[in-house]
Order: sequence, then structure tokens, then C-alpha cells
Amino acid sequence: MLRLLSIEYRKLKTNNAFFIFTFFYFLALAGFAWIIGSVGVDIESINMNFGDIGVFDFPNIWQNITYIAAFFKIILAIIIITFITNEYQYRTLRQNLIDGLSKKEFIASKVLMMMVLAGISTLFVFAIIMIIGLTQSSFLEPDIIIMKSSFIFAYFLKLVAFFSMVMLIAFFVKKTGFSLATLFIWAAIIEPLMKYKVLPEGWDRILPLQAMSNLIHEPFTRITNADKVFGNITYSSVDLTDVFITLGYTVIFIYLSYYIVKKRDL
Repeated sequence: MLRLLSIEYRKLKTNNAFFIFTFFYFLALAGFAWIIGSVGVDIESINMNFGDIGVFDFPNIWQNITYIAAFFKIILAIIIITFITNEYQYRTLRQNLIDGLSKKEFIASKVLMMMVLAGISTLFVFAIIMIIGLTQSSFLEPDIIIMKSSFIFAYFLKLVAFFSMVMLIAFFVKKTGFSLATLFIWAAIIEPLMKYKVLPEGWDRILPLQAMSNLIHEPFTRITNADKVFGNITYSSVDLTDVFITLGYTVIFIYLSYYIVKKRDL
């Protein structure tokens, strides 16, 4: 495992774009934490901090922060797509195979890289939650703090599943621009069409992006009581069914990536 990570690191250490995008990603996450921690909102002509309406209170802060932080994963997805498509463009994939790396080890190195990125991002979001929660939450009892901490594991799984999907697209399409376009078309057109026009009501949770989204449901209608006004159903826990569906898609995406590399003439 360390050998595969070492190979990936040697490829990345001369890639300035990787470090620029990664720095921008963590800068964006830190900026988001600073903004929501300092900016107030006007409710009925009264200026209130987000903390005043319970956004930063344990245990709900786990769901609130991970839900918003997950939107930034697209920055890391761009990094992964670029890094994989560069393997074709600069023929480093072929060179790795000539140097003795098996196709299975090649895919394993990419999966390890994705898990490291997801793990570092998860640790960063965990630190944000603890810093904001411990300084602004009204509830600091240990049992309340760890309650709903499963959302941080859901966040990690959500990143790994999404990165596995973009890895598959990158291996299949091979071009950076076309890969990003394919991801956009799937997210903005194909999956919504299947959700609203093809699948029976309630079956949309089997769609890949919807399954990932269901790991951390939108929490703010519950905070503002808008769910009661509009009669929506809100969720405040991680559903195991969505966990297993997402895990299943992750395995499928990784296997299909390996299948493409195995069958393709490189």
C-alpha cells in the first residue's frame, strides 16, 4: 500500500495544478466556516447570528456542517478527473505498466489516493465542527457532543463514492473537458429525468447521486420549522439503507474502472 501511495505522490509532487486546487479547496472550506461563524441573518427585523438559531448546537451541528461542506467536493472531483485523464495524455499509465505495475495495482493506487483525499477532507471538516461547536454550542455534555457524529462517517463515504464515480467517468471518457461535461450531464439532466419521469415514486433513492445525497439530508427546513409549514419530511439521522446503496455503487464504480483498464488496449 505504501509503495502504491509513493508512486502516486511522485506523480503529484511536480503537479502544481494539484497543489493549487487542493489549497483552494481547503481555503474555501475554511472561508465557509469563517463566514457562517461570523455573519448574521435578519429574522423578523432582528439581526441574529447563526448560532442564535441553533445551527452550531451539538448534536445537530454534525449534520448542518457536513451537509454544506459536501458541496465543495466538486473541487476535489476536478482534481481527480484531471489527474486520471493526464495518465492517458502523458502516457504515464502505459509507463507504469511497462515498469511492472499490474492493472489491479494501478487502480488500487488511484483508490488509495481518493481515500487519502477524502480522509484529509473529513479530518478538516471534523476539526471545523469541533472548533465551532465547542465555542458556540449551548450543549457541551459528552454524550450530546458525540450524538449524531455518524454524519462525519457519512461525509467520508459520500466523498469516496463520488470520487469513485468521477474516476469511472475519467477512465471511460479519457479527456478532462469531456469527463466534466459527462458528469454535469448526468447530474443535471439524466438523473433528474430518471427521477421525475422514469422511475416510480420513491425509487429515486437507488440512483447513484441521489443515494449519496440521502446520506446527509438537507437539515435547515427542520431548523426553521419550514418543514412543518410545507408538510415536508425531514431526516436527522443516517439511514443504513442509503449507506448500503452507496457502498454498493462505490464497489461497482471501482470494479468498472478496473474492467475498463483491463480490457482497453493501452
